[in-house]
Amino acid sequence: MLVLVEQSLNGLQFGLLLFLLAAGLTLVFGIMDFVNLAHGSLYMMGAYFAATFVAWTGSFVLGVLLALGATLLLGIALEFVALRHLYGRDHLDQVLATFGLILFFNDAVRLIWGPAGLALPLPAWLTVPVQIIPGVYYPAYRLSIIVVALAVAALLYLVGDADPHRHADPRRRLEPRNDRRARHQHQAAVHAGVRARRGARRPRRADAGADPHRCRSAWARTS
Repeated sequence: MLVLVEQSLNGLQFGLLLFLLAAGLTLVFGIMDFVNLAHGSLYMMGAYFAATFVAWTGSFVLGVLLALGATLLLGIALEFVALRHLYGRDHLDQVLATFGLILFFNDAVRLIWGPAGLALPLPAWLTVPVQIIPGVYYPAYRLSIIVVALAVAALLYLVGDADPHRHADPRRRLEPRNDRRARHQHQAAVHAGVRARRGARRPRRADAGADPHRCRSAWARTS
């Protein structure tokens, strides 16, 4: 029975960890209609930043805070250099470009930190086992992951529930106003171009159906 409870908590912790990884990707795709396959690469860079800063400072909390700031600056730089040029493009273009970013970050990690992984020592207050029920002890680090993931899920639910347009069309609700305006302008321009091309083809169709003898007599009079 105790083994079953422990393994259930392990499965819950792993599933919530995957939820934390997928939450950002889902938000970016749902709100901005942007497929960012390099989303996991930012998590990887944040982990390497955390291991580096913890080794430099000797403090786990300070190293994690510095890693958050460094990852934020990296995301801003990535936005200005590459991602903003992909907005409004086809999803296939976004997939190919962000997959190239994955290869770039993988090679950058090998170049800076080497091919071997880095160890991140946990502080003593995260290695202490916590008694959940009598006879069942669970590591505080994994328990903290469960608590943080549940807090993030609750925050996302509250933010989504506070949306005044939650009962509208989900595609219109998740699409920003500027993107909707640009999409409508693009569709209007496409329809206008189609009407213009159809109007330009009509005289040629009329000429093609004209009487050839009448065309020859008109040419003879003008000559």
